[in-house]
Amino acid sequence: MIKELTDKEKTLMASRMSQVQQPQISVDALKNATNMQCECGGMIFQQGLIIKKISAILSPTGEEIEVPIQVIFCKDCGLILPDTDKEGIIPAKIKSKKFVSPKIKLS
Repeated sequence: MIKELTDKEKTLMASRMSQVQQPQISVDALKNATNMQCECGGMIFQQGLIIKKISAILSPTGEEIEVPIQVIFCKDCGLILPDTDKEGIIPAKIKSKKFVSPKIKLS
């Protein structure tokens, strides 16, 4: 049986999800910002969720729970950006190894 998240667990999850949100940035700063790209060259990203199942033995409630983890992934290759997993809980095989600024060719 899977139990619904407690208020404390919901608060923890909301705190984690808010870490990915952008702060208020001026239009001028955005105009001068560098576009980032995935190691595959993709420059369009999407938000998604990975669901982790915590066993009753490890769960703080003593019951099995499912916890959603918000991630940002490359639309082209599907790999997750490494900056969205600072705790190291997402398997390496589905994470991009690098997130880079595209090289600008000067003529």
